[in-house]
Amino acid sequence: MEVDELKAELESERTKVGELTAKLEDVRLEGELSRKLAEAGAIDIDGALAIAKEKITDGSIDANACVEELKKQKRYLFAVSADKVTLPVKTAGAREKINSGETALQKAAQKAARSGSRVDLHEYLRLRRTR
Repeated sequence: MEVDELKAELESERTKVGELTAKLEDVRLEGELSRKLAEAGAIDIDGALAIAKEKITDGSIDANACVEELKKQKRYLFAVSADKVTLPVKTAGAREKINSGETALQKAAQKAARSGSRVDLHEYLRLRRTR
């Protein structure tokens, strides 16, 4: 009786191991696809990820080929160029932190010179007038 119980328990543990292995493979695949989609310049990573996972599970295509195929078929999911993907900038009300070695005036002058923006120039001139 104990042998049958142990065999049943062993079989259930093997089933659990198989399920966990499948889940681990799904998570690994999702992470790899997310990374490759981000590198390719995907605008909507979640949408592109859902489509890519479906393509990979349907056929025998690897992640690199899937991302390339997705870029050709669904161009709207990707930025025009991966170089043109920019990070969000701070809002007008948020000011950048000042390094301990630089004064606010020096920082504003460098920023105005670097960017060439009229807004940065006016900020620099405003700071200069108040000192």
